Amino acid sequence: MKLSSIQSEIRPELSRLVQNKLLPELSDEPLADSEVITALQNQRILFADDDPFVRDILERTLAMLGVKKTRAVMSGLDVLNEIRDFQPDAIITDWYMEPVSGIELLEFIRNGGTIIPKNTPVIFFTSKRDVASRMQAEMLGANRVLTKPVSPQILAKTLHDAIVSQERN
Repeated sequence: MKLSSIQSEIRPELSRLVQNKLLPELSDEPLADSEVITALQNQRILFADDDPFVRDILERTLAMLGVKKTRAVMSGLDVLNEIRDFQPDAIITDWYMEPVSGIELLEFIRNGGTIIPKNTPVIFFTSKRDVASRMQAEMLGANRVLTKPVSPQILAKTLHDAIVSQERN
């Protein structure tokens, strides 16, 4: 599903982040240092979240960070369907999505069930805050688990570190 087809549904009042007052205050802090922005600008970032407002915020944040090649989808199944055409350098995924969750998506990738390398960075962007969930994701091979909401600075550093780490291996 294309973002333009649901754009009328992207309203702050429909977002779980807004409803639960989980958005951070805006900061005057720079988004990222020039080395990070330079490293991210040519990366292909695919992200999945079932909340259209979160997808919109993440897409705008990545654009502010200089990432020129992004694709936003609604579920892990959509990620699997986009992988062949988009060939992402990194994936950012929510945990809870239907019909394929973020954990199921991670397992597909790490077990070689896709055409992208098994070590492609996968970063969770989730509202899950418990240690057991974080440990589960990391044991299954997640590069990082970020708890919503997250600052652009932390998102940039996390993406940069995951991509640089993957390139070294």
